[in-house]
Amino acid sequence: MPSTDIALAMVVKDNIDCALFESLAFQSSFQHLKQVGKYVLDADLTPVVVHTMSVEDVYVGFSWRAFHDPEKVYLNDFKRKFDNLLHDLQKSGELQKIVNQYVE
Repeated sequence: MPSTDIALAMVVKDNIDCALFESLAFQSSFQHLKQVGKYVLDADLTPVVVHTMSVEDVYVGFSWRAFHDPEKVYLNDFKRKFDNLLHDLQKSGELQKIVNQYVE
């Protein structure tokens, strides 16, 4: 599977008709393509979001070993702290500031 940057570059260069992207990944990749000169407004197709397939949670993946290795006893504590930190960042507006650095 190609990266979001590669798939989006294929769309703007008219190499493929469409692709599915997670919203922030799309925004970040499009911003990156513009910054590095791989998207040229007058020469390339402008990607258009025509349909939102669904609104889903984002998941953090851990390996099988992280859940089953007795030496990885920190995992539940990590998950709790991670969730609390994300909640605090979202509540304070800091999370949106971080996102805006990559998508504006």
